[in-house]
Amino acid sequence: MCATLRVAVLSDLHYTRVERGPCLPQAAAAGGLDLMEELIKKFEREQQPSADLLVCPGDITDRANPQAFAAGWAQINRLGKALRAQRLVAATGNHEVQSRSPGSPVAAGNAEHAIDPLEFLVNEPGYPTTFSTPHQKWVYWGRGYEILLDDNSIVVLVNSCHYHVTLQDNEFERGRISDIALEELKLDLERLAANRPFRIVVLHHPPVPHEETGLELGRTPMHNGPALMKLLRDTSLDWIVIHGHKHHHRLVRADGDVYQPIIFGAASFGAMLRGDMASRTRNQFYIISLETSKDALGGDRLSGNIRALHWSNSAWEETVDVSWGLPSGCGFTWDTIEPAGLAAQIRALLQSSNGHFLEWSEVVSSLPKLRFLMPGQMAALKEQMRRAKINLIEGDSPFPSQLSISAP
Repeated sequence: MCATLRVAVLSDLHYTRVERGPCLPQAAAAGGLDLMEELIKKFEREQQPSADLLVCPGDITDRANPQAFAAGWAQINRLGKALRAQRLVAATGNHEVQSRSPGSPVAAGNAEHAIDPLEFLVNEPGYPTTFSTPHQKWVYWGRGYEILLDDNSIVVLVNSCHYHVTLQDNEFERGRISDIALEELKLDLERLAANRPFRIVVLHHPPVPHEETGLELGRTPMHNGPALMKLLRDTSLDWIVIHGHKHHHRLVRADGDVYQPIIFGAASFGAMLRGDMASRTRNQFYIISLETSKDALGGDRLSGNIRALHWSNSAWEETVDVSWGLPSGCGFTWDTIEPAGLAAQIRALLQSSNGHFLEWSEVVSSLPKLRFLMPGQMAALKEQMRRAKINLIEGDSPFPSQLSISAP
């Protein structure tokens, strides 16, 4: 019997103050509908549980604005209720921390002008999550990570902005997890991770370089990000790592031969997208349906399917066109994806249908492994299906709408 967990994800909301009216996400501040309000209404209308866990990997506000942060956090909590999520978890983003300031506050003799870059964050009720014991909040702020546990899941909440409070340029330009934090985390995971089927890391900065041809996303790497990925890989367990920051989506495996963590980078929920970025993605929201299956030795292995929505400037819609963002219906799995073998199975299925067209949804129902294809794997599968003389009816989606096979 497989276990399931639905994880809703929204990142980089960038709530900002508006001259007249309430604080809004950047994308709504210039006028038009409030995309957050519309998403809340959408799930309120559905009147059914849509997610077990709501995750925000940071940048709720823009330029560390306390009023905009409070407004954004309140709306995220409203969304959690609309989704009927049992838990809300947020990582701290660089726009939450007052990490850029004039030299005077840190100059000797100017202590009266000193600022606390974390003050409004620490004082916000329930942020970054509702911990089971009060001291865990201070562990998160003091150590740079904390662990959330229940019977089925372990969530490692990493503050990759932990060192931004130093106000040093080389810190606020990047994320970091310290050597000592990694040493402690290694011991924690040895004790806590193996007996829980769902293992999730949430942080703001991408732990490995996030680059995309034709987009300038910046190349400042997270300090110790690759070391964090190695630590997860060395547990010999499956992990999904959820981050934001780049405003551009991605779904990839980390480096390694086995047990490579899945890295899910969320596109921005609320930033104003401009230039080349606006032609590559739209503002997105996701629900990742995680499920486990057993390997040959009875261990829990992880797969997931992603429902992706994008904001069309008037409504939230299922993401079909790849130029709108990560496409809905893609996923990932621990199991081997062999495109030629899958194409052969699809051909056999079509041959048994006596030449009839089959909808892609019908094919997926017969071959459930197709729910777990990354976008690149789907592209490779289409090439193999063409080799197998399968006819594809295609549109803007990476998935064909219908398939058939010519009579021999």
